Amino acid sequence: MRRIRKEIIDLLSLTPSADSGSFEAEIVFPAEFIGFQGHFPANPIVPGVVVIGALTAACEKALGMPLKITGIEKARFLSPITPGMKVKMHINPAPQESGYLVKAKLTSDRKKISSVTCTAVSDT
Repeated sequence: MRRIRKEIIDLLSLTPSADSGSFEAEIVFPAEFIGFQGHFPANPIVPGVVVIGALTAACEKALGMPLKITGIEKARFLSPITPGMKVKMHINPAPQESGYLVKAKLTSDRKKISSVTCTAVSDT
């Protein structure tokens, strides 16, 4: 998973949003991305756990600290993410008493492909 995480971090680009505290991240998973190996050889898609990992990595990059996901309240995967697909993540990591409530909407070509709500804490 560490190798996948490093690849994800290298692929991410961040843009602060006009909304206070939120930001957008963009990622394109190339065909040779290690996360496609075995999932599924004839029809590669990004596994849901890798989508959550990309969301976490984007939050860590934006907040400047390592995070640990403590719970997933909702994760809906409406369309698969395939090689070469440009994915935009609109992410709002709202500070809470014990960490962050992270809400994210993922789109591709303005079409909603996933939504995730999770909780996270600093992992320092």
